[in-house]
Amino acid sequence: TWDGDIELRRGGDVRCRATPELAPLCDTAYGERLPDSTGTFGLWWAASGWKVAARRPLPERTGYAVRLAAARGEAEAAQLVLRPDADLQQLTVAASALEGPGGARLPAEQVDLLRVGYVAVERPSDPSGAAAPWPDPLLPLTGAITVAAKTNQPLWVRVRVPREAVPGLYRGELVLQTATARARVPLQVTVFG
Repeated sequence: TWDGDIELRRGGDVRCRATPELAPLCDTAYGERLPDSTGTFGLWWAASGWKVAARRPLPERTGYAVRLAAARGEAEAAQLVLRPDADLQQLTVAASALEGPGGARLPAEQVDLLRVGYVAVERPSDPSGAAAPWPDPLLPLTGAITVAAKTNQPLWVRVRVPREAVPGLYRGELVLQTATARARVPLQVTVFG
């Protein structure tokens, strides 16, 4: 959509100003590219609130880990996004336990991994929508998946923090594996009291 003004001035001068309004799905100002030692996976991450377009390019900014924060007794998520140059076949993803202050741990079972699915939207229902594949359903990631080349595949990484967790910074990793490549992605969770 476009937002604009037209100003008519004495003497016949006309001034126009127009500003395009893009759907949030078209926004590319968020996310951080992550190290990928093999160059296979095209890794980046974003906060859970963003809708990641299937064809959006890799972000310009770089980061070092998928990072999120949650209070004790809360669950919080972030998105690990894959954008491979070639199809990824038989991809599996697993989370490690997270190690925290003074030997505290968040077991791997506290990390839920889900695949973000896309729904074909032909007519947007409001100005914030877009006629495009729309990321919405969260599908269980229970086995191997295929990720198409040059296409984003967000993975929803949700950490459930137990009420008795010790506050502080916890570190773990997400392990991505295919028949020919492996990547370890750092995962950091800040737990508040």
